[in-house]
Amino acid sequence: MPTTSTVGPRVVLDDVTLGDVELALLGVLPVDHVLGGVVRVGSPVTGATVLLPRGLDGSGHPSGELLLVDEECTPLATLIVQEAVPCEGGSDLLRGLLRRERARESGAGGPRLDEAALLADWHLVVILSRPLTTDELPPWERGRVLLLVPDSRQSTDGIPTAVLLDMARHLAPEVGSDVTIRTAPLRWRDPASDTALGDLLAARLGAPVDLRHPSPDVDPRAVGWRDVRAALDSAVRDDPLDRVPDSVDQALRRWRPPRPRRGVVVMFTGLSGSGKSTLARSVRDALLETSSRTVSLLDGDAVRGLLSSGLGFDRVGREQNIRRIGFVATEVARHGGLVLCAPIAPYRSTRAEVRAMVREVGDFVLVHVSTPLETCEARDFKGLYAAARAGRIREFTGVSDPYESPDDADLVVDTTVMRVAEATAVVLAHLQTGGWLSEEIR
Repeated sequence: MPTTSTVGPRVVLDDVTLGDVELALLGVLPVDHVLGGVVRVGSPVTGATVLLPRGLDGSGHPSGELLLVDEECTPLATLIVQEAVPCEGGSDLLRGLLRRERARESGAGGPRLDEAALLADWHLVVILSRPLTTDELPPWERGRVLLLVPDSRQSTDGIPTAVLLDMARHLAPEVGSDVTIRTAPLRWRDPASDTALGDLLAARLGAPVDLRHPSPDVDPRAVGWRDVRAALDSAVRDDPLDRVPDSVDQALRRWRPPRPRRGVVVMFTGLSGSGKSTLARSVRDALLETSSRTVSLLDGDAVRGLLSSGLGFDRVGREQNIRRIGFVATEVARHGGLVLCAPIAPYRSTRAEVRAMVREVGDFVLVHVSTPLETCEARDFKGLYAAARAGRIREFTGVSDPYESPDDADLVVDTTVMRVAEATAVVLAHLQTGGWLSEEIR
């Protein structure tokens, strides 16, 4: 569902909805497709329906125009609202026509699918949304071939579009002498929708579509890729990957090197006073003494005073604080760093967001410092629990706001039964056993 800006009659589109807007403008999606929703085969689009909160047309009435913008607030299209259809949950489906404003400049880049490509005469269209294994390489039938690469990691099993474009360029000579490569705003969502989207593209392009999808539920040939992906994720050495061509192997390892050189984010989550920061600092000190890896520490209180200064302590502020920590940690991991972060991170959904963010560039380890509330409150050297009990701090985690204990923690440590040195050893052992330190510990 799109998120909205607070200034003017405009909507800042999320990634899936943004892709659908572009496909609708290209006439790929059917009439009355709900942007960002399931995909069904139907007649080519002449208008579009987008799900928006009630009254966000700027005037409070289901009429007028809505400007649809990307994450950089660049206007992509205007929705000329024709009518509003009430829906459950206090939202309206606004039915209207899309008018193109300008071509998208944000995103993965590369040559994009456009009107000229849609009108060309293709013999075959191949959607390359994952690497190909050696047992599924061409020959395909010769002729004019269009290779489409999704322009979002959401549709490429997390692989950057640039990496798949590189693979496509190496694959092109195997396909034929007349190959055109384009990126396309394809967003996968469920097997039925994904199959329907392939059928819609085939109808719009007037050529058969060979969809190489990352999920075996859509493309049974993807089983081989799942095996390769598992081997790539767990690799601790530069041994060649089985079942992929050399050019694919090299591209994948540049993106996802062996674990001792791969970026990794270790997030310590727990109540205030649980010992998160103390443990994170101890792990940092041990790593600086025993490992040659680059180590960064993002402590919750320090981040609050700098990166997240000005944010409140309500749920919205807390979630945004964790997203900012996740963003910075991801950028460090992107360049091979090891990041330790120690926020409370009370909500499962936000922790999951950070995990997904990090997994695009490296690995994520969640450590639950599970010290019980009564112990944390007894420590209370900052006086926070006392202030919360007295009502001076609102929405305090563990008192007046929930802490959602993780059910996906990679490690659980309780500082009431484990000293800091013991807990540190447990974390280091996990990192070494997992391969992130296997070639680095001195």
